[in-house]
Amino acid sequence: MSLEAALYAMLGEIPVPGLSSAFRLFTFIISSVQAVRESKKQLQVLAKGVGELLLLQDIHRFVQKERDKSFLKWLFNKDQRIHQIESFYRRIGLIVNAFHISGLLSIQDMLMSNETARIEDTSMLYAQLKGLEQNQDDLRNVLEINHSNMLAMMASLQRRLNAALINNQEQTFYSHTLQYLTSMSGRQVQLEDWMIASFDVDYGPEVGVGGFGKVYHGTWNQTEVAIKVLHNVAGFTPSVALLRKEIDLWVTLHHPNILQFLGANTLDDSPFVVMPYIPYNARQFLDQHPTSDPVYILRDVSLALQYLHSRKICHGDLKGTNILVESSGRALLCDFGLSHIKADATSHTAHTVNTIITGSRNWMAPELLAGSLPKMPSDIYAFGMTLFELYSGETPLVNVAHTDFIELVFRLGVRPDRPEIEDVPSGYHIRNLVGFTWRGLDEQSKGYRD
Repeated sequence: MSLEAALYAMLGEIPVPGLSSAFRLFTFIISSVQAVRESKKQLQVLAKGVGELLLLQDIHRFVQKERDKSFLKWLFNKDQRIHQIESFYRRIGLIVNAFHISGLLSIQDMLMSNETARIEDTSMLYAQLKGLEQNQDDLRNVLEINHSNMLAMMASLQRRLNAALINNQEQTFYSHTLQYLTSMSGRQVQLEDWMIASFDVDYGPEVGVGGFGKVYHGTWNQTEVAIKVLHNVAGFTPSVALLRKEIDLWVTLHHPNILQFLGANTLDDSPFVVMPYIPYNARQFLDQHPTSDPVYILRDVSLALQYLHSRKICHGDLKGTNILVESSGRALLCDFGLSHIKADATSHTAHTVNTIITGSRNWMAPELLAGSLPKMPSDIYAFGMTLFELYSGETPLVNVAHTDFIELVFRLGVRPDRPEIEDVPSGYHIRNLVGFTWRGLDEQSKGYRD
């Protein structure tokens, strides 16, 4: 029976009383399965099995993601996809038992059909791989090879060949394709441990956006991660040389209050950085935990800053959104070093200075507004603004007009009001700390050294 015929047959009857409403979403899965290029037999059997019981929203999203993947990424994720399909059957089995309807549905029959479909899909895949090895035009078209993605493909293929965890048919195809790409590009990839190609990550929903890129919730190496795509509002990306220089520094940093650097992509025109996924920044965490005292977050941040400064590293963009907080309350400083990369990318725009200032100007030390480069005392000033932000729940100097910012903050020394005593559990000590961080650069530098 065709998939379409199965759909109409199932929609015309109610095999499991009480679950008829689930069929409303089934049509969306059917249309998505039809558009999937690989593992189609297994996905068809899975959709049919689910349609006999109920439509899981998770399966709908899963099929859509598989439909949208490139061939090479689909091939790399083959084992994970098969495992995911099998896990859906296990979930269906749990539901069958929970509803006491095992007499109406046979999970054993579903699993046998799935295994038959998997074998058929695998046979079709290996025939396709062999055909691609024999036809370079088809290989270019199916893999969507172009000059911008060759290096990323080569790195991903080499990484998998080095791992030696693939079967003979796939190894032969990977070796052939890598040899073809090397010959076609005239280049070779020198793999670094931190290299993560675009073919190695899966993007999920966008979870953040700033003046220098977007952050996505994604997966890498079967691990939940955050993927920060680096580009400014004008679409310019940092130079590979500068990004690699920063990466050489990031890989050496190890501190319990510094967000771990997992890897980065410098192989194509969409550079990104991969980090552990932490759901909340400092502002969001305090909103979710209104009784928490920000002093514990600020303590962790101060330890992270102390570590960076001991390494002669300036953060350059300290603010509440660049502090992530785990569920345990531990704070992690992130996005250090990106100020240099941001400046490099924005130097290609027509309004360089204005673009650099825009975004974090409310936390910036006055000398930075005048064009100076970030220094350690400017981090201390930003720490004071972050302290104000976390205790007040407000963006510092939010009422200062964009056009008046440099005049009022740099020339006239305008600062926010210090937090009220009743709003600060630590009282005068916090107020005095705020005052210290907002001193002039020369005076603060002396106090900082002391």
